[in-house]
Amino acid sequence: MPIQNYMNISQRDINYISSGIDFIMNRSGIADYNTRAAIGQVWIWLQMSSRTYYTLNNYSFTGTGSASFAGIRAQADAWAASHADSAIGQGWVYVSANDGFAVDRSKGQITARFSVSYGGYLKLVKETDSNKHLVDLCPENYSVKGATYQISTRPDMTDSVGNLIVNDDGSSNTLYLNPGTYYAKEIISPNGYSLDANVHSVTVTSGQTATLKVTDKPNFDPLTLKVQKKAAEKTDNNLSLEGAEYTVKYYKEKTEDTTGLTPFRTWIFKTQLDSNGIAYFNLRDKFKVGGDELFKDDNNAPVGLYGTYTVEETKAPAGFVKTEGIISTQIIDGNNQGQAVNILKDVVDEEKVITVEVDKVSEEKTGVKTKISGATMQILDEKGKVVKEWVSEKDKSKVFKGLTAGKYILHEKKAPDGYVTAKDIEFEVFAVSEVQKVEMVDEITKTEFTKTDVKTGKLLKGATMQILDEKGKGSKRVGI
Repeated sequence: MPIQNYMNISQRDINYISSGIDFIMNRSGIADYNTRAAIGQVWIWLQMSSRTYYTLNNYSFTGTGSASFAGIRAQADAWAASHADSAIGQGWVYVSANDGFAVDRSKGQITARFSVSYGGYLKLVKETDSNKHLVDLCPENYSVKGATYQISTRPDMTDSVGNLIVNDDGSSNTLYLNPGTYYAKEIISPNGYSLDANVHSVTVTSGQTATLKVTDKPNFDPLTLKVQKKAAEKTDNNLSLEGAEYTVKYYKEKTEDTTGLTPFRTWIFKTQLDSNGIAYFNLRDKFKVGGDELFKDDNNAPVGLYGTYTVEETKAPAGFVKTEGIISTQIIDGNNQGQAVNILKDVVDEEKVITVEVDKVSEEKTGVKTKISGATMQILDEKGKVVKEWVSEKDKSKVFKGLTAGKYILHEKKAPDGYVTAKDIEFEVFAVSEVQKVEMVDEITKTEFTKTDVKTGKLLKGATMQILDEKGKGSKRVGI
């Protein structure tokens, strides 16, 4: 029957005695069984003393095993002490049913037997499932540290016996467990990784250390981001938005404000037209015209690492104004369940058009300028090529949207009746959002009449002159 039912002894005492006997009989290195048995018997007598019904104050051990007893006893005591709290000991006593389970020393020694089982140890090693070259580039955002696995005796994880938590190097703490089969499931994923959804089984063996090897998959953005370019308003010549250049920067830091930070990677992309004529680019080699190599996974596909991405226009297409400053700041991140909570989203950049306003005016004596009609006007480029031609209208400015930045000449091809053709005006168009104005003034045609003495050449006054047109009709009378 179990020894606890026979005498008042604690489970820890049983663990201690069982471990000590196991050491003497199986670990002491003594080859002769009789010697081991004799030493073991004396050792048990001493251990049972004061724990049961007797106290052994004095004893003498001679004969088989006595010479080596002291040394073996010390080793057995040390072994038992180190395993009393972890070993699982059992003890039985063998008595006759007629004894009534009572101690009757008149019938001789009571026979007892002890056995022990030792627990084992469990730890795990976590590694990166794939794309280790990318993870190594950014340890700030990708680390297996903190991954936590729940350990259970059941595959449904309802009976937890502890947690294994991963360190920086992928190792974990160690659990001491009874021998048997256990199950492990990740409950907290490490920074930058997906949660391991698998339930892993592992066998713990007595006195041995079982190592469970697990992996986690690092998370990356698939880079489906598209930056689309649109004109904020209609242009005169249906200008193309193809060829706009954008600089994209990647920062390891996760922040909305990148001021003062140094980007880890920088790329330059140029817009192209899709089948519908829409200008766009995405983060692919097809659109990249400068900067660093893209981040690429094991399959050579471009991916985005956790961190911050900024987008800014660095070169506007012809006829448009460059968008100033950063047009998009986005953070790629995840949570401790391995789920991506932020991925890169599409961006639309509306481009402002270069606007030039040309006025054809006449300045009155009073200094008031009036926009006049009938002038045939041209804008020439630096080589004299006509870029624009129009006829001025009364009280109206001529507005051009989409002129390319550069130097031009405003030329009056034909002045309106009654006006003198103005001299050319050189002007420069800048890629700015403000309306740029150019003005050309026409002077009214002036005619001076004199009446002189044919002999003396002196001016005469008092004559009344009439101005006739080419058909001889009078139109003006002028007094001199």
